[in-house]
Amino acid sequence: MGLEKKPWEELRALIEQGASAQIESYLMALEPGELVHTLFRLDSDEQRTLLTTISPDSAVDVLDELPSAHAAELLDELPTEEAASIDAELASDDRADVLGEMDNEDAEAILEQMDEDAAAGARRLPILTTITDMCGFFLMLSLATLALPLLT
Repeated sequence: MGLEKKPWEELRALIEQGASAQIESYLMALEPGELVHTLFRLDSDEQRTLLTTISPDSAVDVLDELPSAHAAELLDELPTEEAASIDAELASDDRADVLGEMDNEDAEAILEQMDEDAAAGARRLPILTTITDMCGFFLMLSLATLALPLLT
């Protein structure tokens, strides 16, 4: 009876080898829940090494599975240029969520390393998200006000 390595043990071995192509293939083969479980079994240094070993596109696939606060913490601990190259690949709403979890200084340092248009869009998005949330709230409030007489 052979003992198989746990996913995080296998990933840890690949990280130690610096085998970026094999890491990316291995990550793609994991189910999302298993990916998250595996990542949380790695320590912070291993998680950061993982993100800097794989391509920014693959790093985004990994970060998309993590809570925004954890993704922000990982990016915040990377060198600014590497964090910016990964952040630039995030979808705009995910970018806003991740940057919103960071200190303003750290978020701004990352934005300064990005393309001007992408950085400008990221700076505007929290305002647009707030406006969109407010519109949704007032729409629901209006519907509730209209429906209230029908329910009583």
